[in-house]
This record gives sequence, C-alpha cells and structure tokens, in this order.
Amino acid sequence: MSEDDERIVQIIPAVPGYYARYSATQADERDCYYPVAVWALLENGRGERRMVGVDVTGGDGEWTPDAGLSANLAEYVHSTVPLDTHGTPMKAGRGSLTLALDEHAGAMDLLRGALADHGDAVSRARFGDR
Repeated sequence: MSEDDERIVQIIPAVPGYYARYSATQADERDCYYPVAVWALLENGRGERRMVGVDVTGGDGEWTPDAGLSANLAEYVHSTVPLDTHGTPMKAGRGSLTLALDEHAGAMDLLRGALADHGDAVSRARFGDR
C-alpha cells in the first residue's frame, strides 16, 4: 500500500438523522442532503486515520473510500426530523418513513458491494490472482 492509498479499518452504523450536505455546483441548484448509512474509519500508508460518512450518492453502485469526500461535500449535519434531498424537513407519516428506509437500504447495498470489493482486493493481495 502506498502512503496515499487508504484502507477501511472499521465500519460502524450511523445513528439515524445524520446527513452529508453537498453544496450546489451551479447558481440555479440547491444544496443536496443524503442520509449517512455508516461511518468508515480509513487509514493511509502513513498510519493517518480519518472518519468519513458513507451515504447514498454512489449512483452506479460503486463506492470507494474517497467517494464521500467529493469537492462539493460541505459538511455532515444532524437533524431530529427526516430531511428530503434538499434539506427540507419531511412531514411525519408513512411516506417519509418509507422514503428514509428506502434510502437507508440503498446505502446498505452500496456498503455491501464496497465490502465485497474490499474482500476481493485483500484476497488478491494476499494470495495473488488465481
């Protein structure tokens, strides 16, 4: 592993209510909020560690440790009520709960894929391509 490469050291579930806020990239856009499904502790080749949130922005189902640190990630925020993708509080009810659960399930699918990819990479590094 080079000094800049990062590996996942530990993953823990995020308490519901944490969101990654991404700044709008154009004047006619609004900031976007995506629920954080898990927190990942990363370590680079120099032994430096950092924590990142894994959210549902994977799009194509791929996630890499730096995916949550795109240039427009502004901050992680916490809300006691569910937020829609524009940060507007959702009204209580089955619709908002179903949406939140669907977003969480999507994030968990991304995480499962990332863990499988990580396991494959570890196996290849340990045993070589077979």
